[in-house]
Amino acid sequence: MSKKFIPLLISTLPIFCLCSCSGDSSKKIVLAKNCDEIYSQSEHTYRAIDLEEISVNHKLGVGFAIYLSTEGCSECLNFTPIMESYLQSTNLLTYHFDIDNNLNELRELNKIYNHQLFTHSENDSIYVTAPSVYLVNGDNINKVSNDSYMKTKAAFNNYLNGRYQVKDVYTFKGKIDCPTNYVNVTFNYDNTDLLSLYTNLVLPAFKESTNKIIVSNNPDSDALTITKDGQNYPINSETDPSLIKSLL
Repeated sequence: MSKKFIPLLISTLPIFCLCSCSGDSSKKIVLAKNCDEIYSQSEHTYRAIDLEEISVNHKLGVGFAIYLSTEGCSECLNFTPIMESYLQSTNLLTYHFDIDNNLNELRELNKIYNHQLFTHSENDSIYVTAPSVYLVNGDNINKVSNDSYMKTKAAFNNYLNGRYQVKDVYTFKGKIDCPTNYVNVTFNYDNTDLLSLYTNLVLPAFKESTNKIIVSNNPDSDALTITKDGQNYPINSETDPSLIKSLL
């Protein structure tokens, strides 16, 4: 395993870890899909690094993956086909960082997560290892054990599939033209009241959804709206949760 030390002042806050091992789908964490397939028809692969987009996903609380690797790392060469096979089968939203070539991005990524993404040394430098896979869901971070779950395709797939479910949920940092066969959840991401409404009433319903859902930002709106089959449904704190579930 390759290790890299990156000088960076960080806090001593702990890393949060999700440890649920249940196969019960109601307890699985929802992971989003890579939205590239909607508009570009690209093969299931990594999403281009976009720190603003990652920050939005952090705010929205929809899970995704971060994969770290580096050139010349034999373990990376062995694991990358396993990672890419999983992307081909699930289209999991995954950002791939090369430790040598994306140092500045890694520093900024760590700031997004309040310096809780990477561990630190006594001299206040962070260190990252390759290969590494992180499953992030809001402020919750789970680093997949390299020794236990990243050696074989079966072990990796069983680990992720036992704890996570990759749903037809796609997130966008901006306003988009949503295809008619998708359900669109749209609101102003910077509006704290609307974000709370989304987090408390809409986000939990993703677990049971069987529809294709796009979450997009509308900075000009003062309402949270769900659009389905061309019909707009304004959502507020009095909205019956059963209606939200039926729309999603």
